[in-house]
Amino acid sequence: MVSIFDTSQFLIIGVFLIALIGLMLVLRRFRDPLAAQLGGQRRIALVEDTSIGAGERIKLVTIDQMPYAIITTKNQQPVVVPLDEPKIRASKTDSKSTPPAKTLAASAADDAETLPFLQAMKQARSRNPKLGFDK
Repeated sequence: MVSIFDTSQFLIIGVFLIALIGLMLVLRRFRDPLAAQLGGQRRIALVEDTSIGAGERIKLVTIDQMPYAIITTKNQQPVVVPLDEPKIRASKTDSKSTPPAKTLAASAADDAETLPFLQAMKQARSRNPKLGFDK
């Protein structure tokens, strides 16, 4: 009988597979440094994309490490709002020391002033009265 495979062919296939697996492990280990050297860092990144109503979306993107909110609606141009860096909020241990007399409405008013998302929505509503929000 004639053998289809020779032992040297099995040896070549084995060495090739070992080299391939080794290359795969090296590429997995050094993925980030290699990507930075070969492709460069991306300057634009989509952080979050959320639907806020029928045909309305808000997208949070970063461009050169600066955050922006992009508000899109059907049949209208998108509104791009640059956001400030998020302010550092008090930790949970600090919230225990707040006086209990502070009402829920007062804390909501404080949150509205500190949240960049709500500021972006306020700007979008003032720039685009067709959104249909009365606030």
